Amino acid sequence: MSNVNVAVVGFGLSAKVFHLPFVNAVDGYSLRAIVSSQQQAILEQYPECQVYPTLAELLAGANIDLVIITSPNDSHFKLAKTALNAACHVVVEKPFTVSSEQAEELIALAASQQRQLTVYHNRRLDGDFLTVKKVIEQNRLGNLRRVASCFDRFRPDVRDKWKEHPGPGNGALYDLGSHLIDQSLQLFGWPEAVSGRCLALREHSQTTDYFQITLHYPELEVQLGSSPFNAGKNHRFNLQGDKGSLNIYGLDNQEEQLAQGVAVTALGNDTERFATLSTVAGDEQVALQQGNYLAFYQQLLLALQKQHAPPVSAESAWQVIKIIEAAIKASDSGNTIYVS
Repeated sequence: MSNVNVAVVGFGLSAKVFHLPFVNAVDGYSLRAIVSSQQQAILEQYPECQVYPTLAELLAGANIDLVIITSPNDSHFKLAKTALNAACHVVVEKPFTVSSEQAEELIALAASQQRQLTVYHNRRLDGDFLTVKKVIEQNRLGNLRRVASCFDRFRPDVRDKWKEHPGPGNGALYDLGSHLIDQSLQLFGWPEAVSGRCLALREHSQTTDYFQITLHYPELEVQLGSSPFNAGKNHRFNLQGDKGSLNIYGLDNQEEQLAQGVAVTALGNDTERFATLSTVAGDEQVALQQGNYLAFYQQLLLALQKQHAPPVSAESAWQVIKIIEAAIKASDSGNTIYVS
């Protein structure tokens, strides 16, 4: 395949921070078009790019190989289906879809069209997660018994943003929970059961802004959570095993670096944070692995050239949505939901 002609749907934070910089940085992609109503802002930044009001008009007017969907969550299914039916490869911003049935339909369509379909679970490439993965692979903690993974923030007031409006796929569980669930499934596989609480705790909140869910395994409990009321340092990971424990605080710095305009090739060197590995011998500081969001689009290019698997399989993203659905059911019913 020659250069991959790329179209991006949307021109919000996701497109501007998490996708467009990487498309422009990786040799082999050519940004051709953007779907948005912000024509003037786009042309000021990307003067050679075509701007279309709808995806249908873009597909009718431009020769596109890859469509990247960064629009609101409830539009993912329809837009991905439109792009696949036009024989385009597709990247969908997380969450993949708002229901597992939608995800299944897209997976089947991509297979029938023989096109790549992947989901932007970029936090598989966070430096702290890569560090956790390495420590587990090295068996430095022994048999894990409890894992906690949290993404807390201090946002006590409801904001007028679409993610906080009522609607399918909105709220913290689909937003932040998608990342935490995906990371856990990558580390530990499919659980036996799911339990938890998914609540709207802020005054005037109309979507889930707090969740605490547990993935139950035969000899391991994995607790995933997010709160909008933590004004201190986020306790990102706490792993407990029969040989020791691992603690990491703070958040991966790549998003902040991207917002500051750091070149994508210079991302992920997080020297201000470290992991603490504790055993009977004492505490040891462990340097964090370097984060690498750039690898997503590098690996995707290889997948489009039929040289590598996609960076995130659509099937694994479907599993994330299945766990979200189980967590909501568990919260609504007050029961533990068995999923195995």
